[in-house]
Amino acid sequence: NNSVEGVDIIFASFIMQHVKEPKILLLKLYEVLTHQGQIIIRESDDGSKVGYPDDKLAEEIISRTNKIIKSSDRDFGRKLYPYLNELGYENVEMMNTISDTIGKTRREKEWMFTMYFSFRLNRIKSILAENPENEFLQKEVEWLEGALSRLRVSFFSRGYYYSARAYIAIG
Repeated sequence: NNSVEGVDIIFASFIMQHVKEPKILLLKLYEVLTHQGQIIIRESDDGSKVGYPDDKLAEEIISRTNKIIKSSDRDFGRKLYPYLNELGYENVEMMNTISDTIGKTRREKEWMFTMYFSFRLNRIKSILAENPENEFLQKEVEWLEGALSRLRVSFFSRGYYYSARAYIAIG
């Protein structure tokens, strides 16, 4: 018999935001947990990202690219607690981790910039490659290249602060 009696721990990191019907998946995951089992989910939320002094440019980059990419729910982090409670998970606890530019080396800041911004240009370029005649996408790539260059200057200056929060739910 190869049936699974249940699992004690389920860990998902930055994947629920890409699922079309996350509540359905969360319900199915609940059904395979043992009575004492726990789920641990880590997700991002673009609304919790903060940059200073150039926050408006960072926000515009995020907003404009999210409207084009549409491959994930970039505001999923804030939904973790209500979803888990609604679906019957018990004793749900929430934690946050902050990743910021304070005390980071140039290399660490480069990784952060790629993680939070540069990937967006690559993704839109791949969409454009599938639709090479799309003038809107051509203009957005051009705008984004310039915006990323401007933000990069701020991001790597000594006085720039950027932080991103990850939400962690345990239920």
